[in-house]
Amino acid sequence: MVCLVATHTLKAAGTQQSSSVAGQLGDMDSSGTVDHSDIDPFVLGLVDPNTYVDQYGLDLNAVGDMDASGKMDNDDINPFVGLLVPAQAVPEPVTLSLLALGACLPLLRKKRT
Repeated sequence: MVCLVATHTLKAAGTQQSSSVAGQLGDMDSSGTVDHSDIDPFVLGLVDPNTYVDQYGLDLNAVGDMDASGKMDNDDINPFVGLLVPAQAVPEPVTLSLLALGACLPLLRKKRT
């Protein structure tokens, strides 16, 4: 789990106000967890960054920059999906070989008459 502090600057009527919001990389809706509810905000951040910042109040690049390039862009899609869908364990080759051998043994067995 990667935690960070996202900082953004609000500009209203010629004034600037900075605030700091704790967030987790990939937690696009600021719910405290990275899950499927972060998909729509992620897409919104790609399509309309200003609306995302207005709606969620987070620094888009801080929570959405999955590849640490300094900005959220299309290159962040695959790493974001990787957070949502964890990698599956792949058996080592020896295990696969033993499973294949075990599956073939009944075929090699002679029929007794």
